[in-house]
This record gives sequence, C-alpha cells and structure tokens, in this order.
Amino acid sequence: MPAALLASELRFAPATGLAFCVDPSHLMGDARAPGDIDVLAIDHARLDQAIAIEIKRVKLPPKAYLTAQPNKLQDLEKGCRQVRLLRSMGFHRCYLVVAVVADGREQTDVGFPFRGPPPALVKVVRDKLRSLPFHPDVGVFVVEVTQPVDKDIRDSGAVGIWTHQHAQDVEQPAALTDGLRAFLRAVPDSSPAELSRFNPPRSA
Repeated sequence: MPAALLASELRFAPATGLAFCVDPSHLMGDARAPGDIDVLAIDHARLDQAIAIEIKRVKLPPKAYLTAQPNKLQDLEKGCRQVRLLRSMGFHRCYLVVAVVADGREQTDVGFPFRGPPPALVKVVRDKLRSLPFHPDVGVFVVEVTQPVDKDIRDSGAVGIWTHQHAQDVEQPAALTDGLRAFLRAVPDSSPAELSRFNPPRSA
C-alpha cells in the first residue's frame, strides 16, 4: 500500500518503469546534474514525460523527540540544489522526496499509532523546506516512515505523506527524449519490470 500511495502522489502511469542511480551522462553528454539521478521513472509509451527524483533522508532518532533537532536536516539544502539541476536538464517533472525516518520505539508513554514525529519536529522540517529556494516547477513532498516497535518495519511501520510543493509539467526537450530512447535500447528487455533492475555500466 505505501508503494501504491507513493506512485499515486508522483502521478506514475500504470506501465512506468524505474531505474535507480542513473548517471546523467547516459542521457545527455553535457548534463550538469551533480552525481546520479536517484530514481528515473519512464513510461515506455511516453518517453517525453520522464520523471526525475532526488531523495534525501532526515533521521529522527529517539533523542530527537526530546531535542527537536533532526539529523541530516542540512542535507535538504543539497537536495534543493540537486533537484534544481535536474529541472535544468528538462525532465517533464522533477521531485525532491524527503524521507523522514522516525525511531519511535522509545515513546512507550503513548500507543503505537502516536509514535510518529511530534508536531515540533514536523515544524522543524516544514520550516527548513520553506526557507529553501525551490524552483517553482519542482515538486517537493515528505514521506514520514515510523518504526514504533522492535519488529521489522515492513510489518509494523507507519507511513504518511504530505506535500510541500506540487510539481508542474514542462515540455521535455527532444534531445533528452532521444537520450532516454538510447538509454532504453541498452536494456536487454525494455519491459518496466526489467528496467527496474537495470542501470547501464558507467562509461570508461
């Protein structure tokens, strides 16, 4: 269910395939994106509507519930710069996804459903995002993942999503679409399932 919710928020088409940690030079030789593209979402039927996603994580260890000081909050500044550069490449949509990972296992004074980030910590993240100069076309949303007990988070975790800024569709440059087409030609089987496991080797 969390994966389906995330796909809905990102407006993925049903046949969207995902590639991870993609070197931008595989798509455009003169790409200025810093480092890899964390997630590249491609609808095979609409290569001109590719989605580039930058992911940053903010950690809330147990002590953060007392101090209201998350770890890695400063990484959002880098995320803002990176998603701006993805936007400059011309993808149809670009997103910064902020994963707020909360360790609520020590919050034993409240029930499991209430061990997620407290309002003070949510405000810290919101205020940081509001302070950053995001490009107006870029989407920014937050995924809160909470581990409330000492069980596998996949069995007992809680997930919530909220939007800071909605993404705007832009017309993707033909050169980038051609680069995506060449990228897919390197996939032995260009089905979405195969694409989700594929990343071409880096150029020598």
